[in-house]
Amino acid sequence: MNIGIDIDDTITDTFDYLMPYIAEYFDVDIEYLKNNNISYSNLPEKWKKDEINFAKKYYDEVILDTPIKPNASSYIKK
Repeated sequence: MNIGIDIDDTITDTFDYLMPYIAEYFDVDIEYLKNNNISYSNLPEKWKKDEINFAKKYYDEVILDTPIKPNASSYIKK
């Protein structure tokens, strides 16, 4: 049995997957997030105070549905 732990989007694309939820929660356009390279791991300082509330609202609900990258098994086998 191989067990993989995803750190920094190695086997999933959490960064992009969470963008619609970040846009909804902080009431911004996804293009704004993309143009400013903003996602769950690098929220602007003015949003950081709401980071825990964002996580409480979305993480348990959506994080398990994050798609696995097509080549993830090759990383896990390594």
